[in-house]
Amino acid sequence: MTEVPALAEFRLLGAFEVWVGGHRLQLGGCRQKKVLATLLLNVNAVVTTERLVDLLWEDPPGTARRQVHNAIARLRVSLGSARALVVSDGPGYRVQVAPEQVDVHRFTRALTAARRAAANGDWGSVSRTVPDALRLWRGPALAGLSGRLLEAAAHRLDEQRLAAQELAVESRLEEGEAASLIPELTELIAEHPLREGLRAQLILALARSGRQSEALEVYERTRLLLAEELGLEPGPGMRELQQRILRGDASLRGDGPAVPPARVLFEVPAPVEKDTATEDVPAGTVSVATPPRPCLLPYDIADFTGRDEDIARLLAAAGAPTESATVVTAIDGMAGVGKTALAVRVAYLLADRYPDGQLFIDLQGHTLGRRPLDPAAALDFLLRSLGVPADQVPATLPDRIARWRSQVAGRRLLLVLDNAEDTAQVRALMPTGPDIGVLVTGRRRLCALEGVSSHSLQPMSPGDATALFRRVAGWERTAPEPRGVVDVAELCGHLPLAVRIAASRFRNRPAWTVRHLVDRLGGAGRQLAELSLGDLSVANVFAASYDRLTVEQQRSFRLLGTHPDPEYNVTRAATLLGMNPESAERVLEELLDVHLLIQDKVGRYRLHPLLREYARSMGGDEAAA
Repeated sequence: MTEVPALAEFRLLGAFEVWVGGHRLQLGGCRQKKVLATLLLNVNAVVTTERLVDLLWEDPPGTARRQVHNAIARLRVSLGSARALVVSDGPGYRVQVAPEQVDVHRFTRALTAARRAAANGDWGSVSRTVPDALRLWRGPALAGLSGRLLEAAAHRLDEQRLAAQELAVESRLEEGEAASLIPELTELIAEHPLREGLRAQLILALARSGRQSEALEVYERTRLLLAEELGLEPGPGMRELQQRILRGDASLRGDGPAVPPARVLFEVPAPVEKDTATEDVPAGTVSVATPPRPCLLPYDIADFTGRDEDIARLLAAAGAPTESATVVTAIDGMAGVGKTALAVRVAYLLADRYPDGQLFIDLQGHTLGRRPLDPAAALDFLLRSLGVPADQVPATLPDRIARWRSQVAGRRLLLVLDNAEDTAQVRALMPTGPDIGVLVTGRRRLCALEGVSSHSLQPMSPGDATALFRRVAGWERTAPEPRGVVDVAELCGHLPLAVRIAASRFRNRPAWTVRHLVDRLGGAGRQLAELSLGDLSVANVFAASYDRLTVEQQRSFRLLGTHPDPEYNVTRAATLLGMNPESAERVLEELLDVHLLIQDKVGRYRLHPLLREYARSMGGDEAAA
């Protein structure tokens, strides 16, 4: 690897600065700064050119890719002796630099270590680590850099800074400080008036300093502010703290007996019976009931078949350790390919790593007749699943996002976001922290989601497809007709949903032979009609994808289904669609992104056999019209 100068330092926690050999470099235009900042936030990882285009433009010009390349070239010139840190790599660029040379990564690494120390009760380590980490900050993160993506990153970093400040205060409370914290907490609350954790710490510091009346006054002001601004009551931890002050708890008085320093916990409680209240809680601890540990995963399918390589890859990706980042793994693929079943199987295999719970939500991104779930509604469901009372769920989306991220902080949770529509829907639901795993499924490739490990799921291998048919249909009835089973799997395009429907129909028709089923599936125009059973229908899941297309994409999809050759290049598609080659390629790539087309090699596209049949059926309707 090409080495970056040892004295190079990159500062993003404040105004963006690059220092090499003790001198600050001038990076030139705003584009160069935005590009380098984004590369440094994703240190040693490839950032695609498409991602950089999204970074620089809301509505990219036709020359956007070339302008990105030009910005990279100018950036390398500005970096002088450190120019080798920016390298071209496959579909984009990355920076080759040790994380220790970037203040963001030094900070997040220190914060992660401090959180682990706090969880182990090692407050001495916390009090040494966090102040050093906070000294890296020189102002708001990425100050002076604008744009949706960078502003989102800056907000995330500022939230982490505030979390670190709260952790630093908590460590000092644990070590017996009180009065010296009051001015500092008062200043922080002035900057962040709705931060309930800071207010609770101030109340505790006042009470432990013998200023109980002032502590109660702060509680009452907090109660009125939360009610007016958010329509909420203070959390259970703060209410319990108020009650202890009113009871004259000796451990909260400056002249009280020596007790361990108080720690205020703000987990939302699970429902508990009155006789299981906190009678045995040690003095000096403000506690609430254990938070719920939900398991919302759907049942794992008993006859799940194959996918061994896919499972191994997903387990490796989902289990990759990080110091501060949330591990996000996405499974994309065409309708009916088995994304949800695979995600559920992997989630159960990962469950032991996430003892605080496993959450599952259907985002309805491609559900026929239903609109995609709004992120605010999804967060309402997730917060209530973690025990937040309905009347305490914030009203606005930004407040729900903040409450969600605070609610899951420090908890080892697995989150499965099933049937996602697009990146925007998923991004709003992203939790933060290295102890949370996220699995996402959807028909659209989530190319623009930061830090995601993507896995495109293909139809089953012929061997796995025939094994699935036999397992569902029954071994005794299928054993005499092995050739027929192979034919059924092929007529189903090795698509798991189609194979399962065909096998289930066969199992419930004792008079049928496998060859009879082959004949039914092979009948002209009958294939999709035969692949329907109860609420399962191949045509319906295809329709959910089709309905999400633009008018231009729908027309192109129908026309592609009429082509006699199952495979075509851009030139042939352009003729069929009545477009110039550039427009035809754009439409083909858009259909590829939502898995309505398959690309086995560059420049060649084809429809899955069942999608081709569906496109033909839609084309027939168009011709009739």
